[in-house]
Amino acid sequence: MFIEQMPLLSVNSWFGTKSPFFTQNMRHCVPNPGVILIMSLLFTGSIIFLIISAIAFSFNSTQAYGIAHYSTPSSGASSQTEPVTVTLERFNVEKPLYVYYHLQDFHQNVRFYVSSFSRKQLQSDSFKAAGLNKDCNKGGTVVDEPCGLIYQSLFNDTLASAATNEVTFYITSTDTSVNPSQPIKVQLPINTTGIAWKEDIKSTRMYGKAFQALPNSEAVAVWMRTAPLSTFDKLYGRFTAEQLKALVTDSHTAETIYDASKAGGVTVEFSVTNNFPYGRKSIVLQQMTVFGGYYETRNLAILSIILGCVMFICGLTLLIIFLERGPRSAKYKTVLEQYPIVTNSSILLSELERMGDEKVRRTIRQVKAEMGLK
Repeated sequence: MFIEQMPLLSVNSWFGTKSPFFTQNMRHCVPNPGVILIMSLLFTGSIIFLIISAIAFSFNSTQAYGIAHYSTPSSGASSQTEPVTVTLERFNVEKPLYVYYHLQDFHQNVRFYVSSFSRKQLQSDSFKAAGLNKDCNKGGTVVDEPCGLIYQSLFNDTLASAATNEVTFYITSTDTSVNPSQPIKVQLPINTTGIAWKEDIKSTRMYGKAFQALPNSEAVAVWMRTAPLSTFDKLYGRFTAEQLKALVTDSHTAETIYDASKAGGVTVEFSVTNNFPYGRKSIVLQQMTVFGGYYETRNLAILSIILGCVMFICGLTLLIIFLERGPRSAKYKTVLEQYPIVTNSSILLSELERMGDEKVRRTIRQVKAEMGLK
């Protein structure tokens, strides 16, 4: 009666005959994972993670890394220049060598610090012409530089010679005729270009022409990307692979003067000018792998081996339970196997339950429970 009184509806309308209002869309195949499939996935995953951990450990064991701490000047003190030495036990001349400054106990994640800048000013062609927001203009006059606490607290230590922007490499020669106690001294400039994100420098969406005209615009762009934690590394510069190849090659004889498999390491001496009076400061030298930096590669290796071991233990536990209690084990025996003749028909089960004694009824109930019958 209800169907006869219903108005005619379009097939493809919202309440049509083919809409979800009248039809029920069901999946054609619903996967039902079994124990064997789960064990296979666990063992496969454990093998994959263990292979990743082995590769990461092998990369990490040959990765160049060195760190050296240096003192922070007291507040109000004049700039001081001091030598800071970083020792690398190994390094690959085929890969760039990156220089980072490492800061501890310096908070860039404070709310008023993060908001203390003018986006309109940073995107403009002139800092003076752009208007300032309330967080950026703290009662001072507008000068020809970015306003705000982020720029005003810019890391301004110099890690190389002020005149030549060079650092000193001390290399032990592989030539047996050379006295190993007298390493070869080579000066190499730090390349401070190409350290910022390309969209920060190439595109005007983030920073305008006035910002890009700053002499240290890339270093400022790196600093403007605030860190979420109080301990962080930021890129200061890099030595390209071409520089390192020229570093270990004698310019007169074109022979290699450094062999990582034979030499004891390389010592890099920085001439640090202390201008930044905040936090605990360090210089970090490292080379990258496909997994990232030194600690990223090591942490990935540790995490992968933990996940691989956990998945292997879970798979092994399921395998033991399956062999001990599974349907193919010797201990697996059900009522269906004890009474195979009564499992041919549910009607026969009902008749036996109605006519049999209490023991037969109890057995039939067990059989029905195992067969999923009511």
